[in-house]
Parts: sequence; structure tokens; C-alpha cells
Amino acid sequence: MFNSTRARRSVAAAVGALALVASVSFAAANDEVSAGGENRSVAAVPAGFEQYLVYLSEPGEGAFEPVTYEEFLEVQADVYGRDTAAVEVFREEAVEFYAERFGLDFSSAPVGADGEQVIDGAMLVPSFVRLERNYHAQTVGGEWVPPTGWDVRDSSFNVMFTDDMVVHGTYGGAAGKEAPEGALLAFGDYNIDVDRPGNSENAPGRGGDEIVIRFFSSSLITADEDGIMTFVCDLTHPEWGSGQARGIVTPDGGIRNVLTFPASLS
Repeated sequence: MFNSTRARRSVAAAVGALALVASVSFAAANDEVSAGGENRSVAAVPAGFEQYLVYLSEPGEGAFEPVTYEEFLEVQADVYGRDTAAVEVFREEAVEFYAERFGLDFSSAPVGADGEQVIDGAMLVPSFVRLERNYHAQTVGGEWVPPTGWDVRDSSFNVMFTDDMVVHGTYGGAAGKEAPEGALLAFGDYNIDVDRPGNSENAPGRGGDEIVIRFFSSSLITADEDGIMTFVCDLTHPEWGSGQARGIVTPDGGIRNVLTFPASLS
């Protein structure tokens, strides 16, 4: 989510409230099965929810190498099946979202050599999370997931604030809300590389060999004085409906990310 050409050092993909991790307790309703020589565990979906997932990341060497636009386009083609025209549609969706939600207008900003678009106080940048980030779905409700998890491919068009701003849209309203320099926003897709044993092929809400979830910032992503970053992203999935991801990213880039559909039961 946050490994962009210009902003990779000041960001880290983030999502997942630890309090929620406790509330859905992994131990509750966990079974184990041996498939292909490895133990897999399945967690029940918490009562009242359509689905829940937990992602973890423990970065390895090379996790934060700069992302080039050429690499971004390769990921779009190889992982998401997007050709050049589809990537432009993806960009347009991001631009429309940022305008509506935060009042940021990138529509007339030219696209630079690195795929960036710049306006006063903010820039839109293409991003993806490298495999070396070791970003894995460790829990997917109702699925047999191995201890190594399933790879989470994370690609987005992010916004980085290059100056203090006041943002409006549905988030800030007419009065506006302050967005400090260095704050971030995200709009993109999770693509989980699914490897199922045969006995869960027909699990509901999954299609083929991947799970695709659209994410987009509910609020500003900022870091505290210790460099710990938190954020909340809204989610959509064709079967599970609307949801939310709540998470933290530590200064070393480690991620703890919890996703639920719906966002809450209240």
C-alpha cells in the first residue's frame, strides 16, 4: 500500500487494530489439518460478521527498495491483469475518490515520468508492496491457511501531503480538517494469492485462485512521535460487501492488519 517512488521511506502499508485481533481470538474455533505435508488451521468467522482476515508483515532484505513506474505497470499486468488502458481507469477511480472524499483535485495534473501527479501541497504516486515485505494473510475466515500464510499483493495510487493543508470533501466538510505534511492516503486493491487444499475448494465468497479486495482511506494516515503509523481503510468485496481494515505499522515496517466485513456490528 505504501511503497511508492517518492514516499517509500516515510510510509509503510498499514491496517489492523490490535484490540480487534484480541476480540476475534485466534484460539476460538481453530481446527488443524495436514495438507501437502504442512499443518493448516481454519478459523471460524466471528458471529455476526460475513468475513474476517488477518494480515502480518515481517519485512525482509530488499523490502523497501524504490518502486519504479515500470515495475508498477508490470505488477498491474502480471497480478491484476490490467493493460495500459485498465491502469488509466484505475488511476481515474483513485482521482475521483480523492476529489470526493478529501476535496483533492488531481484531474488536470499531468502525469510525470514516474507516474506521479502533483498539485499544491500534495502528490499522487503509484505504489505496490514488494514480495520481500513478507505480507501474508495468516487468517481468512473459513479457509485452511498454512502457517506461512497466503501472499498479499498490495497495489495502489497513494497521496502524500508535501505541505500542511486543509482538506474538504466528505471527510473535511465545508470547514475542512487539517492534513499535516507527511500524512498519507491510500486507494487500491489487495490481491491474495490463494492456495487451498481440496476440501475447501467450495468455500463461499472466494473466486478462483485469488481474493481481491478494494481498499480506500477512511481518514488521514499519520505517524505518532514514536514513528508508529495507524490507519483505517474502508473495503469492498463482491460477496462480503462493505468492510473495514484497521491497523498499525511499526517503524521497522512490520504490519498488523485486521479486516472485517462489515466494519462493525453496531
